[in-house]
Amino acid sequence: MELLIVFTDYYFATKAEKVLKAADIKLQLIPTPAVLHHACGLCILCAKDDLVRVLAVLKEARVSHSGVYEYDRAAKKCSKLTVL
Repeated sequence: MELLIVFTDYYFATKAEKVLKAADIKLQLIPTPAVLHHACGLCILCAKDDLVRVLAVLKEARVSHSGVYEYDRAAKKCSKLTVL
């Protein structure tokens, strides 16, 4: 299972992509799945094992996100995670 990190607008999604790639974190900037229609049109897809590091890099760069979801790409299902 992978993770989706969603944002409120394109600015934060593209800034997140930039800072995460600079930190050598593997990711994909993808269209947000339709089930998350409340978010902006782009989100970050990354490995679940990278979550702690991803959140730390985003916090340090002052990039806010609007949620983190477990994503089953085959079933196209998302489950929101509670992130502290």
